[in-house]
Amino acid sequence: MKYTTNYIPLTGNEAEVANQMERAERTEKEHASKHVDIESKRFFFDVKENHKGKYLRITELSGGRSCIVIPLGGITLFKERLGEIIEEAEKLVDAPASF
Repeated sequence: MKYTTNYIPLTGNEAEVANQMERAERTEKEHASKHVDIESKRFFFDVKENHKGKYLRITELSGGRSCIVIPLGGITLFKERLGEIIEEAEKLVDAPASF
């Protein structure tokens, strides 16, 4: 069985609404931005806002690019958990290798 999709052009008004929605999705307001270089990596910390809300984006550049996005509604919990894991990681910085 073969399926086809017919293209139905948008009317002037529908096209304008679609364009407005697309622009709204791309529009971001930047509230704060910092970066740090560690070894061969660069990390960006950006607090932004779009039509979905405010968020923290952490981006890593090192040949490629990857990022995580944390809604600001969860930033306190994220900070607590990150602090806990950093404390554990700091114990390993000066510890001898275990393998």
